[in-house]
Amino acid sequence: QLDVGGGGGAGPTRNATAGYNATGGSGQGATGGTAVSVFDDRILHGGSGGGCGNRSGILYGGGGGGGVIVIVAGTWIDTGWNTAAGVFARGGYSVSAGGGGGGGMVRLISPIIKGGGVLDVRGSYNGTNCNNTSYYGGCGGNGLIKLEGYDVAGNFLSYAFNYNGAESLKFGAPQTPVLAQANIPTVEVINVAADFDGTTQNQGPPPVDFTNHPYTAPGMYFRSDQMLTVTVQTKHVPSTAAVWVRMNAMDPANNDSVVVQAGSPTSAGVNMYTWTASLQVPTNTELGSIEAWVDRVCTPGTLGCAAVNP
Repeated sequence: QLDVGGGGGAGPTRNATAGYNATGGSGQGATGGTAVSVFDDRILHGGSGGGCGNRSGILYGGGGGGGVIVIVAGTWIDTGWNTAAGVFARGGYSVSAGGGGGGGMVRLISPIIKGGGVLDVRGSYNGTNCNNTSYYGGCGGNGLIKLEGYDVAGNFLSYAFNYNGAESLKFGAPQTPVLAQANIPTVEVINVAADFDGTTQNQGPPPVDFTNHPYTAPGMYFRSDQMLTVTVQTKHVPSTAAVWVRMNAMDPANNDSVVVQAGSPTSAGVNMYTWTASLQVPTNTELGSIEAWVDRVCTPGTLGCAAVNP
């Protein structure tokens, strides 16, 4: 059939729109792409390319799909401070009857994420070939932005909303950049307990994924000189290992972090243990994150490691 616009390419979690026919009828051209994931999936794929279109017997290719960008930092990520800076994984546009490409995916993983740069995962980002005009292709679906951190603030959030829409922006606690194989040794702080006026309160880690800004679910505030009990869960770590817990000072130049070794573990399931450590908040110290790690446990597949628990 002549004079049919190609469908737009889907974003990771957003559908694309259909192309247009010779009279400009919305959705009368080729069908737009369908997203293959939902918002809460830990996905790593980008956007789909737009479909080909036909105008007066001439074929037009679709725009390319946006890619995947993953940035990981152990301290902080700064997106820059103007609209020309930032991170871009936009879907490409195409000429005439071709469909626009779907937006890609951006994951920023760090304890602190800040800045004023743009986070842009728009589908068919210039918008000139998906505006209900005769022969034109459909729009690519917007991509996905995942901000995985404990302290997330900056003007880039308004840019992310304005350019991509709220449905493209997701917050969460820092996660591994890629899914690990099943028997990889892992260490996770699962609870921090403290007594407030005779009542014990518990603070678990932030959820893996949450839609709203993390400031809507603040962590626990501790008093100076207060005792804390930190519970750590390990998987594929031997019971003879040394597990360490640290409270990090927000101002390491003037305050001290606290490091203690956890006690003997308790079995929590197959290849799983829980460990506890008691720490005291230093006087007049502003604390940041609480972390845990384990000594001398190798990862299968690395040099000199023949077993999960050597």
